[in-house]
Amino acid sequence: MTMVTTDGHRLALVEKTGEPHEGISGEKKTLIPRKALGELADLLADTKDEKIETPYNSDQLVTGFIGRYLLDFLKAQGSTGEVRLEFKDPQSAGQIRPEDGNEDVRYLGIMMPLRI
Repeated sequence: MTMVTTDGHRLALVEKTGEPHEGISGEKKTLIPRKALGELADLLADTKDEKIETPYNSDQLVTGFIGRYLLDFLKAQGSTGEVRLEFKDPQSAGQIRPEDGNEDVRYLGIMMPLRI
């Protein structure tokens, strides 16, 4: 099963491998309205404050991403383990993914940087 979504500023992709779901064969595509996903997000909202610490040993650079987008990714992929944020320069889109991902589920987020 592969799910992908975008709002023009970020893209999220989740792939679930393994056994197919019973009664489903081949490829099925559907669009889920934004409002329905918003309602679901409200129901699943976690109000805890998701702390980001990271080592960084390269030349200093300044870039910015909307913090809520990072937190949304961290909530979706779970609260354990490490994540990797990759980008080539401060103006490039960043890719975020779990460092040691689950073999059955693959998460990938792509976020556009803010102009600072």
